[in-house]
Amino acid sequence: MTTNELRRSVRSKLQAAIRAQRESWDVALGIEEITGYGGDIYAFVAETAGALDDDEAIPDDVVEQLILSPTQTPQIQ
Repeated sequence: MTTNELRRSVRSKLQAAIRAQRESWDVALGIEEITGYGGDIYAFVAETAGALDDDEAIPDDVVEQLILSPTQTPQIQ
């Protein structure tokens, strides 16, 4: 791979990562808006993503805690 090809590849992947991050922020803010969640919604989403396998469904109790306790941090199990 030439230097220019490497630059193009890195730039393309960085643009995709930035686009995905911005979209995830918008979605996280939508969750915050709907639930009135009082914690750090970005941290909650990151923690949830890290605690689950890629194909694992989000447990109902996590969703319920997010809805019912907007000022408390739900615990990922």
